[in-house]
Amino acid sequence: MGDNWTLLLDGRQIRFGKNETPAKLMTVFREEDKYQHLEWARRVDEVNARGEATWDELDEFEGFNHRELFGYRTTVQTIMTRLKLMGFDPDRCRQEMIKDLEGFNEDDIEDGLLVLSRPTRERKQAVYHRVSAAEVLDMGIAAYLKRAEAFENWKRGDDRPKLAELQEICVSKLDFFFDDLAVDPRLFLVLILSSQDPKEVLQLDMSELLMAGYFDSSEAVSTEALQQLRDETASSGPIIVITEGKYDSRVLGRALRIVRPDIAGYFAFWNLEETKAAGGTDRVVANLRSFAAAGVMNRVIALVDNDAAGQAALKTLASPALPKNYIARNLPDLDYARLSNPRAFGPKPGRRQRPSLLRRVLLRPGLPHRP
Repeated sequence: MGDNWTLLLDGRQIRFGKNETPAKLMTVFREEDKYQHLEWARRVDEVNARGEATWDELDEFEGFNHRELFGYRTTVQTIMTRLKLMGFDPDRCRQEMIKDLEGFNEDDIEDGLLVLSRPTRERKQAVYHRVSAAEVLDMGIAAYLKRAEAFENWKRGDDRPKLAELQEICVSKLDFFFDDLAVDPRLFLVLILSSQDPKEVLQLDMSELLMAGYFDSSEAVSTEALQQLRDETASSGPIIVITEGKYDSRVLGRALRIVRPDIAGYFAFWNLEETKAAGGTDRVVANLRSFAAAGVMNRVIALVDNDAAGQAALKTLASPALPKNYIARNLPDLDYARLSNPRAFGPKPGRRQRPSLLRRVLLRPGLPHRP
C-alpha cells in the first residue's frame, strides 16, 4: 500500500503520492503553516523512537479525522504569492505547458489543432475532436477539478464521478505532468490555483508519513525541503566564478574554454564589463558575503590575487564560515608575476621576510644601486 501524502484544495483531493516527502511541493509552505494534534503527534514520536509496532496505543484516536492530525495548510492567496516569488508565473507556466502538449502530440496536429479520439466499447468507430493545445489544457484542468470535487462527493455517498468523453481525453493528456518525475509539480499547481478563490485553503496531509517515521513532529519539514531544493539547484546550476577585475574574468573564461572545453559550460564568470560592477579585492569579499546573505543557491568560487591583499581577504572570509557551496581561493603563485610586481607580494606566512627575487638581482655586486 505505501505511506501516502495528500494535497487537498478546500477538502478536495487534487494530488497524492507515497513513500516520499514531496520536497518541491513542501517549498510552498512554511513552518508557521504547520498544524498537528499535539497529543497524537507526541504518541507517534514515542512509538517511532522505540521502533516497535505498538499502534494500539493510538486506538483512542481512531475516530479522529486523519486529515487534521498532522500537515501544513494556508490560503490559496498566500500560496500563489509564494509561487510567483519562486518564478512560477501563471501565464508563463501556461504557455510552457501548451508548448509541451504540442510537442508530445505533434503527430496528431493538423492545421494547428490536435485531433484527438478515444475508442469506446459502445461504438466501433472513434469520434475525433479537433481542439487547440490551449483548449486541451483549459478543459483538462477544469475536468481535473470537477473530477476531484465529484470524487469527494462520491466518497460521501453520491453517484460515482463521470466526465464527458472530450473532458476525459483532455484530462488524460495532462497525465504526463503527473507521471514524469522530472516535471516540477508546482508548474501544474499554479494553474490549478490561479482560477480558485484566494480564500480557499490548500492543505498537505502528511499524517501517514509521520506515522511511518519519515520525520519527527518537531522537525522543520518545510525548511528542510527548501534546503534540499537548494542543494539540488547548487548541483545542477552553473558554478559562478567571481574575480577581482574584468580582465581576470575574461582571461580565465577563455582559458577554460581552451584547456577544458568539456567542462567550460558548467561555469559562469561574472561579467564586470556588462554589469559595470566595481572590482577589487574588497568587492569580491563584499559580493561573496552578499551572495551568502541572500541565499544564492549556486556553487560560487571567489578568486583573488595571490598578493598581500588577496591573502588578507581569505582570512576575512574564513570567519564567519561561508556556506558549504561557497569557496574562496588565491590565484596560483607564478614566478613571472612575482618578478613583474615584487612589491605587491607580502612575506609568506611563517617565513622571515626576504627581498624579492627581482630586488636581489638588482642589488647584486657590480650592478648600479637603485633606490
